[in-house]
Amino acid sequence: MLTGENGIITRATEAREETGKKGLKEEIDLAVENDHIEDKAYKNGILEEELNKINGATVTKVAEDAYYVERDGNSYTVYEDGTIEEGKTDIWDGETIEKPEVDEQNNWHIYTTGQMKFFANYCNNTLTEEEKAEANMPEITESTIVYLENDLDMGARQKDGELVSGIQWTPVDKQKGTFEGNNYIISGIYVSSDSGNFVGLFSSVDIIQNLSIKNSYIENISEDGFPMIGGITGTAKSIINCHNINTIVKDEFGGLFGGAIGGVIGNVNQRTTKVEKCTNSGEVIGKNNVGGVEGASLFSGELIDCINTGKVTGSGSHVGGIVSSLSEGKSISNCYNTGEVIGHDERVGGIVGELGANATVTDSYNEGKVTGIQNVGGIAGIIFGTIENSYNKGQIQAEAQIGGIAGQIGAEYEANIRNCYNEGEIIGNVSAIGGIVGWTSVTGTSGTIENNYNKGIVRGTTSVGGIIGRNAETFTVTKCYNKGTVEGTTNIGSVIGEQSGKNDNISNLYYLSTLNIGGVNGEDIVNKNIIGVSDDINSYDDFLIWIEKK
Repeated sequence: MLTGENGIITRATEAREETGKKGLKEEIDLAVENDHIEDKAYKNGILEEELNKINGATVTKVAEDAYYVERDGNSYTVYEDGTIEEGKTDIWDGETIEKPEVDEQNNWHIYTTGQMKFFANYCNNTLTEEEKAEANMPEITESTIVYLENDLDMGARQKDGELVSGIQWTPVDKQKGTFEGNNYIISGIYVSSDSGNFVGLFSSVDIIQNLSIKNSYIENISEDGFPMIGGITGTAKSIINCHNINTIVKDEFGGLFGGAIGGVIGNVNQRTTKVEKCTNSGEVIGKNNVGGVEGASLFSGELIDCINTGKVTGSGSHVGGIVSSLSEGKSISNCYNTGEVIGHDERVGGIVGELGANATVTDSYNEGKVTGIQNVGGIAGIIFGTIENSYNKGQIQAEAQIGGIAGQIGAEYEANIRNCYNEGEIIGNVSAIGGIVGWTSVTGTSGTIENNYNKGIVRGTTSVGGIIGRNAETFTVTKCYNKGTVEGTTNIGSVIGEQSGKNDNISNLYYLSTLNIGGVNGEDIVNKNIIGVSDDINSYDDFLIWIEKK
């Protein structure tokens, strides 16, 4: 009763240890808070002094920006940026290299930064024959699992893109099998690569999962090749539950052929795999093909449950909050973006810049501000496929072809927008500006725009509509409602600003009558039920109930 596993003394000891741990953590929290001004954007530079005030604690500076704080057997690693990690995070000294552990199945286990460096050297084929022989490690094959067993800090620090301490990391190349991160974090990575190839913590890996990169810097500086750049990896067959936390990923050159840059991965390299449950909160800066999570989905089948909250900027075209472009027949589902997305050319979207033929976006949303020049949308910049059950609440701003859901429906394919809504402000300086879609192209294209709702303000110059800015006669448009203010000078409609050709394919379109602008080209079409109504529908859910009764 006294000393057993559940004995009184044992439980009392555990309770004291837990209380001691909690007390130390609370005192560290207070020290960090005292080191920061109110918005925590700037440090007072007194963290070490504040930590040393903790009664009975031992404080050891282990890096330029990191301290170990210990008391009564409890320990924490505290960083100058306010990060607090339980235990002593292993920070690489830049020299130590030691072989990982191996289990009975010949899988590798990485516990230390020195072991991580050995693993990288092994995959990069930079070990000498003597080092290989001495280590006597089993070969990494397609069936091998490499397990990360701790948080690791590889020691590099940067300021304004320049390495100020630590050693540059050489990306792990051509790792076969699976890298299992076990939900641990690798931080302190600095890469500035002129290879014009795959760049990241890994350059290429078969399968990678359950891993985060944090407080690091990944950059391509080559003007050659077709670079694929990602915070976690340049390319992989499959990537699941991987995260970029406050890591800058940058490529302002884009190589000879544009490349692809993403917060988590540049591009997957097999047609049958997926990017799943991956998130980015770091800043992504590139030229063309820039995505918050994945650079360009040239091969992947699916992006599922992915999130971007970081700022995404492209100086060229094809920029997306989740991915820059999605290939034919691929899909995005249950993804969302809250970060700002900035493009300086065309095809810019809160979720995807360009949605390919027969590709789909479902159950996704954008709440971030999106800006570009043309073909700019809350969900997609331009689409050749289908968007369903998705919404936008972010401000969308560009010159022309702008929509709350899609900027433009592209030529030569069937494309659809169904069961979507917009609450964001849509601002254009020129033409084809709509609450749902800016322009449905007239060349060899068709599709359905149905069950859509807009309450966002829509502003432009010409061809400005609450649902569609400029519509082609080949599109079926039905069961839509607008209550958002529509502002412009010519070709303005509370539902459709400009209807090209016949109006045979439009019907059952409604707007709040207090808008005082006719439904299509400024006029109602009563026999098509394109009219103003007094029903002030305040939400999308209310709209779905209301439209079923019409």
